[in-house]
Amino acid sequence: MKTLIVFSTKYGAAQKCAEILKKGLDHEVNLVNLRNSKPINLKNYDNVILGGSVYVGKIQKEITQFVDENKNDLQSKKIGLFVCCKFSGDRAMEQITNNLPEWVVNKAFAKEHLGHELSLEKMSFMDKLITKSVVKVKESYSDLKTENINRLINKINGLDGVSG
Repeated sequence: MKTLIVFSTKYGAAQKCAEILKKGLDHEVNLVNLRNSKPINLKNYDNVILGGSVYVGKIQKEITQFVDENKNDLQSKKIGLFVCCKFSGDRAMEQITNNLPEWVVNKAFAKEHLGHELSLEKMSFMDKLITKSVVKVKESYSDLKTENINRLINKINGLDGVSG
């Protein structure tokens, strides 16, 4: 069984989560950061895990473009979804349903919120200014959800390798 974890990230939280997922999976896994990738042949994979971070209510456009451009191939894959955002619970799940096509959300065998991080040192001046004034954050921090990450790992490891 082969799994592809496709992600996009603005400040690194989604990449960090993708790397943790890869380490926990018990089969062949490839990671692809859509911000710096070449075309991907999805025919080589049984499972595709899509993830990104939400910034100002939007997941990265690379994720939505990837889904749109690969709809036909994705239809025959087992799809998992994850999001990194400050919200939790139902509000975090809304970030998935509000940002991805209904068909991919309905098809997904797993949808998880993996937490979030704020890395002020990686932010542009404007993003840092907005974050400090609106979110009232004065220093960087990590709030990744280990339980949610492990739940997603267990769901992926439980797949049988049969497509679709």
